[in-house]
Amino acid sequence: MKILVITDFATYGGVAKTSEALQKCLLNDGNVVERYPIYERSGILSKRVLSLKRAINYLRVARFDRIILMHFEAIFVGVLCSFFQPKGTFINAIYTDLYGYYCGVSVFKKALLRLIFLVIKNDQIVFDSKESELKAVEKFGFTNTRTIYNIMVPPVEPRIPSCRGKSGYHFCFGSVSRLHSGKNIDLLIRVFNSFWLDQKETRLLIFGDGPELARLKDYALGYPCSQAVTFEGYLENPEEIYSKFDALVGFSNMEGFGLVILEALARKIPVLFSDCSCGPREILKPTSNPRHKTDRYEVCDGGFLVKLPSNIEAYAPCLQESERGLLEVMKLFYDNFDEMKRNDFVDLERFGADVISREWSDLLRT
Repeated sequence: MKILVITDFATYGGVAKTSEALQKCLLNDGNVVERYPIYERSGILSKRVLSLKRAINYLRVARFDRIILMHFEAIFVGVLCSFFQPKGTFINAIYTDLYGYYCGVSVFKKALLRLIFLVIKNDQIVFDSKESELKAVEKFGFTNTRTIYNIMVPPVEPRIPSCRGKSGYHFCFGSVSRLHSGKNIDLLIRVFNSFWLDQKETRLLIFGDGPELARLKDYALGYPCSQAVTFEGYLENPEEIYSKFDALVGFSNMEGFGLVILEALARKIPVLFSDCSCGPREILKPTSNPRHKTDRYEVCDGGFLVKLPSNIEAYAPCLQESERGLLEVMKLFYDNFDEMKRNDFVDLERFGADVISREWSDLLRT
């Protein structure tokens, strides 16, 4: 089978990682697979518009058995080219909490999304989390959906065991994400500051870049813990990232899937993460209802899920009363870290390349 995978970027971000892993799996199944990234890693608006035009022109004449459109930009291109491809060629893949994203955008974007939904309503739509699929079907009336999880890429080499307790060792929390407002990195900094005041042997490493980077750096300087907070920037090599910290922490409002959680657990790194939509619960607590949310926190095999406050003040001058629950759970997580490391982690077999490849292959041949 001849397959085209259209993605946003070649190497930057979670969708690019997922598309690369999917391409390898489909190639291993004997398919001919081409991957077409729409954009360079970054660029000004005019260059992005030109990139979209090139993608549209390419897709108008491209001839493949199936075309996988990975996320919004690719789906938008597919909608504009829908008259140039046989019906049933496109598979739309969505890598976010679609309903949550819809609720947070402008009126203009809502209207544009509604138009796109109208065009693809009866087409095949793949979600990377069950919660996202259930919410989208309920809210938008899609009729042909399924969930296929992201592929877990095994670590290249075993992780070096934690040296906690040794002289001169600093316990490191790590945050891995794009630095935008929905990730609540400012909240993480002030929670960590209150935690650090009693645990000065700890550090917080923040990986990633994005529009909030400069503001976050200035914000961190206003706290006593600033000496213990390091902005590591964007790194493409996951082995380099996950070798630098002991525990993954994230207080996101929303996830597309939570690929970083999967990457951490695959390396036996315990996870403290918000019980947000969509994905964290399905990874850490797979037997629970994907739409259930914890009242405070939940202990899982390999980490904790924690409830976020309902109203978070961005860049608050100090830890808010409503945020103290996060501090208490971070302390509890830290106190139980050694026990979590000794115990079994959640089974990740359902995210393995063989399983996900088989699910995609079954879909592509229907």
